Amino acid sequence: MTTVRLKLPYPPTVNHVYGLGRKGTLYMKPEGKAYTERIAWTVKSLCRTTKLFGPLAVAYILHPPDKRKRDIANCEKVLTDAIQASGLFDDDFQIATMILSRGEPVVGGSVEVVITATTPCPAVRKNIVERAVSELSR
Repeated sequence: MTTVRLKLPYPPTVNHVYGLGRKGTLYMKPEGKAYTERIAWTVKSLCRTTKLFGPLAVAYILHPPDKRKRDIANCEKVLTDAIQASGLFDDDFQIATMILSRGEPVVGGSVEVVITATTPCPAVRKNIVERAVSELSR
């Protein structure tokens, strides 16, 4: 199992990231693009060669920048899409388990992220199968 731990900036809410165009098409606002680019760059620099395959378990602890009431579920999609844009995993469909919790407020806000691949990547899986086959053929 591969586990990645990250500390990232607090995300804007979905309402600040996505908008509806005149013809009803969904688009990403400049604030959303800037956050996605920042997160993608951060994750790529911290996890240079890591790629997570298979089902994932994700845990987010959101530390808001102040004590105002906030809907943490509105932040999850923005955060998940930004991490996906980094290439750490291919599709948020891979997320089989998610824990989303609110932490204590911190200056500027932050998010603690733990992502675990719950099955080995294809290369490791192939190696495991090859070893098992050679053991059986003895």
